[in-house]
Amino acid sequence: MFPPSFVRRLRSDLGDAQAEHILEVMKMPPPVTVRTNPLKTSSPLLDLPLPFDRALEISRYGYLLGERPVFTTDPLFQCGCYYVQEASSMAIERVIASGNIFSSTDSGEGLRVLDLCAAPGGKSTHLLTLLRERPGSFLVSNEVIGSRVTVLADNIARWGHPNVLVTNNDPADFCRLPEFFDVLLIDAPCSGEGMFRKDERAVTEWSEENVALCAARQRRIISDAMVSLRPGGTLLYSTCTLNTIENEENVAWAAREFGMEILGMEHFYPGEEYGEGLFIAALRSHREGHPAEKSHGGRRRNAESTLKEYRGEIPFIKEGYRVYQKDSLLKVFPAACAETMLSVESRLKTVKSGTGAASVITDRKGQATLIPEPDLAFSEVLLRKGDGGFPEVELDAEQALKFMKCEPLNITDAPKGYLLLTFLGHPLGFVKNIGSRANNLWPSSRRIRM
Repeated sequence: MFPPSFVRRLRSDLGDAQAEHILEVMKMPPPVTVRTNPLKTSSPLLDLPLPFDRALEISRYGYLLGERPVFTTDPLFQCGCYYVQEASSMAIERVIASGNIFSSTDSGEGLRVLDLCAAPGGKSTHLLTLLRERPGSFLVSNEVIGSRVTVLADNIARWGHPNVLVTNNDPADFCRLPEFFDVLLIDAPCSGEGMFRKDERAVTEWSEENVALCAARQRRIISDAMVSLRPGGTLLYSTCTLNTIENEENVAWAAREFGMEILGMEHFYPGEEYGEGLFIAALRSHREGHPAEKSHGGRRRNAESTLKEYRGEIPFIKEGYRVYQKDSLLKVFPAACAETMLSVESRLKTVKSGTGAASVITDRKGQATLIPEPDLAFSEVLLRKGDGGFPEVELDAEQALKFMKCEPLNITDAPKGYLLLTFLGHPLGFVKNIGSRANNLWPSSRRIRM
């Protein structure tokens, strides 16, 4: 079942007993674990109708399920109440907490965090949850592969935080932000040994040559991105593979190459805490500078931000946010970090920033109409009914599925105009009720076709 050279290496690294245990675990069906979104549910066992088995120790928000539901058709998944994530990947929370990494800046200001290899968004959504403990912080969630950025942007939007930019840049592009980030997470592309029981392709594609190729690629990614980490900042390096070549050896290399202190390393092997396997290390930067800064420091991708502050009234946005306009789109940013986020956007290829709140349509008389954007329904910036928000209509499961399939809805006993649709009280999306029918505003790109 497993490549013989992989088995030999595993026994050499861990000993026969532990290696045999891991190999047996990797033949079993993988457990199903989820991480809940505290922005949207404070008591998940009561609020979410999922087959919860038990809470996980690895994260305050992690849970083991007794069976695997059909997540795609679950409105609560689609509106960001939880994220389906294997348990080992949740270990980033433990590492950040144990190393006081988010407390390492004594200025009291918000943190600037880069998730360099972010798709599909598991660690980025987790980081956004953890960054709520440091007001004024924001995240840059980057993915170099263009075909994976759409899924990343959708998952970020569902999570509901406005303090994030989704970018599509090569690691070398971050030389445009020299010594900028407090925390740099590199969840590096790897040989995927921790994915063996979830993905048969990971087994068939594995080879000693691929391990060496991955290790070299990981070093190149670290080298390209290190210019963006401030002196005293923290590098979090992780993989979902088990071998020492891509893990401990690369960490030792990075410490030597960039003069960093290794704060700690931790292995999670398949079966531990219901996970599939993860390696994660934390290193602190002590360098004084970087050669790339001399030739590239501060170079902008665009001459200036194309977003201008919007001065009109928006009755459905909470206080504490600033609204900017790009063409007809209004975007919302936390006031504490809005200008810095806009500066970052001007230097990178940005796919999504802040929360897309509304489109502005101006008629011939100059009167503006605001059409709510789909992502607004998921976001914490939205005012709810009673506070100045949209009229709300609660859907049952059948109606919610029709909505997510972009099918027409008939909504009776509701006012005309834009309505916020909810499921079990959680905002799902918008329709425009014109009386005889309700125009569905669920994006066709997210249409459920099951």
